[in-house]
Amino acid sequence: MKRILPIALLMISCAINSFAATKAAAPALPAKEAQGQKFEPAARLGVVNIERIMGECEQAKDISTDLQDEFMKRQDELRKRVTAFEEQQKAGKVTQADAAKKESEFNIDMRSIQVDIERRSGEAQQKLFAALEKASEVVAKELSLDVYAPKFLYAKESVDVTNKIIAEMNRAYRAEKQAAKFKEKQPVASAKSVGPKVAA
Repeated sequence: MKRILPIALLMISCAINSFAATKAAAPALPAKEAQGQKFEPAARLGVVNIERIMGECEQAKDISTDLQDEFMKRQDELRKRVTAFEEQQKAGKVTQADAAKKESEFNIDMRSIQVDIERRSGEAQQKLFAALEKASEVVAKELSLDVYAPKFLYAKESVDVTNKIIAEMNRAYRAEKQAAKFKEKQPVASAKSVGPKVAA
């Protein structure tokens, strides 16, 4: 009885190994061929230069300018406060306790600016990539592309659709800005005009 179990396990192990070897040796059919369909590789490919798009499209430029203006203003204000405090220190008008407290406040303010920059930059990047994805889909349909992919290495100019995507992103962005301006110009109905009419 003690010998039967090891022998049985050995036979089962050999059978499993034999089945695995047979299965591995058999050529795997593509999914479509296995279903009786002919495999057809993508015929039309477009490449996209992401770096160019992020640097040249109007939306990216506006976002960069807005972020720079906003945070440069905050940094300048903080720099002025630091300079004014340092002048007070030189004049001997600040105690060591006040100096330590102020230094801590300045560090907290600077860190707050850095955190806000990182957060806003991340939000801007997500917004840009969403716009890029929409524009890429429009161009892909327009040119009947099967695949579009980031450009990493050499690619012929004939398959580079970067210019078309930038043009589509700019078109969509201008339309979005125009719609926003139109919405801002619309008069807001007053409470008197919106409220129910009261019979005399």
